[in-house]
Amino acid sequence: PKRLFEDLKRSPLFRQLPQSPIAAALFSNLLAQKQQEVPQSLTELYSKSTELMLGRWEQTKELATEKQFKTAQVIAELLATYYIDNRLIYVAKAEVDGIINEYLSKRNIGIQPVVIEMILFKRSNLFNIDEETGTVAFRHRSFAEYLCAHRKSRDRSLSVKDVALDPYWTNIFFFYAGTLLDCPEVLTELRTLKSADETQEWMKMLSVPNYLLAAYQTEFEEVESNVMVVLLETARLFLKVRSGDTKTRLPELTEMQLLYLFKSVVVETLGYDFFNRGFEAVALRIEETLDDPQVKHYAMFFLGCAALECGNEAPLRFLVEAIGARSLPLPVSFAIQCELESRTNLEKDGLLRFHKNKLRKLLMQKGKTSAADNLAARSRIDDLFEKPLSSRGAGKALTN
Repeated sequence: PKRLFEDLKRSPLFRQLPQSPIAAALFSNLLAQKQQEVPQSLTELYSKSTELMLGRWEQTKELATEKQFKTAQVIAELLATYYIDNRLIYVAKAEVDGIINEYLSKRNIGIQPVVIEMILFKRSNLFNIDEETGTVAFRHRSFAEYLCAHRKSRDRSLSVKDVALDPYWTNIFFFYAGTLLDCPEVLTELRTLKSADETQEWMKMLSVPNYLLAAYQTEFEEVESNVMVVLLETARLFLKVRSGDTKTRLPELTEMQLLYLFKSVVVETLGYDFFNRGFEAVALRIEETLDDPQVKHYAMFFLGCAALECGNEAPLRFLVEAIGARSLPLPVSFAIQCELESRTNLEKDGLLRFHKNKLRKLLMQKGKTSAADNLAARSRIDDLFEKPLSSRGAGKALTN
């Protein structure tokens, strides 16, 4: 329906569906049930979908009673937590039966195990039973991740320090923040969390923006503070990788390729309208920090590119007009030119022409156009665009 489609376009979920086939499948299933509200996040999508799969709302199956639904949901969460905590892929059917029987025997619920097994294993499609091996597994790991997070959110038992930057726990923590929704204490701890190694440095860049999107009901000031930290940490990680201090093979890229890679990741994770409200404030806060100017300039460049994705020209315009090519790192100046050339609306207002003139004067050393000057300028450009970082040696980044 048109109204649902218009609601979906305004939702962060709209950009996330193409990245997750299972989420797209769940969403289409919800539409097939004539749901009249579009989930605003992946967490809401999984919440509605698991309720549907456990028999609460789906009209094409026999509806479970409220008591049966609640009991099945709690036991599904217990099983999911057992899978996740023990890092399992499947569990023996006999062991699963034991968990169900133990839960019901200790409570006076009045529901037989066979009823719960029918809901979970016959009707829900959450689980897959392999009759030959006698094992039970979740049909998709994300079901276990959501259900585990939902259970842990009730007692807020996930430790930010222990799991937020651990790749194994990333999706669980995303659903955890999405279930809490308004969790300033979680975002505060996330903002002050220090990366212990390079893996955690990468996870901060890749995952923290997703956590902020999930916890969208938290006061926006806390979101802004986290965005600033992510951008500064991303700039430091870029400079670290550029110097060769990395376990990855990224130094095999040229410097401009590496910068493009980092820029693309930031645009993918922060280029949402949800963050756009705070981009200009964050740019000013970064400019006022006592950090290394080079770190600040790369962080502001990444921010400017994310803002452009949202149609916001102000942060990049500030970088060009208030700081300028003479003060910016040379790779950033070239990258800004590339970004501006790909945005016709910016090209028309003269910002591209202004920046290119400043950059040309810088490369020609205040207007000198001797053959030696031209050769030196060409050599600097070739190093940035053509030579792998590894061939230039660690730490030999080009500056103005």
